Amino acid sequence: MRRAASLLLLAAAAGAGELDAAQDAVRKAADAVRPSVVTVLTPSDRDFDLTGVAIAPGGVVLTVRSLLLKDGRLPDTVPVRFPGKGSTLDAELLDEDESTDTAIYKASGSRTRAVSAARADDVRHGMWVLLVGNTFGAGRESMPALSLGVVSAIVRRGDAVEAFHTSALVNPGSVGAPLVDLSGDLVGIALPQITGDGLQTIVMPFDRIRGAYRAKGGKGASAVGRPPPPRRSRGHIADMLGAVLED
Repeated sequence: MRRAASLLLLAAAAGAGELDAAQDAVRKAADAVRPSVVTVLTPSDRDFDLTGVAIAPGGVVLTVRSLLLKDGRLPDTVPVRFPGKGSTLDAELLDEDESTDTAIYKASGSRTRAVSAARADDVRHGMWVLLVGNTFGAGRESMPALSLGVVSAIVRRGDAVEAFHTSALVNPGSVGAPLVDLSGDLVGIALPQITGDGLQTIVMPFDRIRGAYRAKGGKGASAVGRPPPPRRSRGHIADMLGAVLED
């Protein structure tokens, strides 16, 4: 319903050529991130799997921590499934951070491409984003599903971005999924939380995740990498669509 309303708004505000260009931008962003998205198989058959995203070469996968806990501890290894490749590898626990509800695992032998990162300061209200996840377990045997939405709120504490809210839907199985901008760059990952009205997905910014691991100085510090430089320019399509919705 929300996606339909957004598209109706755009149809009224933008020409057909601009919408075609926007569709192409969404497709390219999806193609850029999908090879980095993996399925994290949970310990219980009753639970839906999680989604993870490769954030560094060599099979370094970031996912949500809390839904992997068993008796208050994270498993030392989890099976990780690579969509479209028909292969499952055991990934070993590299690091964890309770404050951001994230864990980092490493699946040695994986050649899955790592996603590039965006800066939280480059994210704006009304900006188009994609949630790319293992919805209802589909990522086990096929490519991850897409949910298109916008950034509806930016939650700050002082100068730091604490969370994003987005209309891109999080479904069972897509918790831990990467949220990316229309350049295919990682904005953050979907938490197992929604806003109080039940309409928005809460996203943990990757900038905050990076800062938490680097402050700890453990094995995860090098995995999360350094912040990219600020963007000198934004894509015309992303700017145009964002401005329409923000207005």
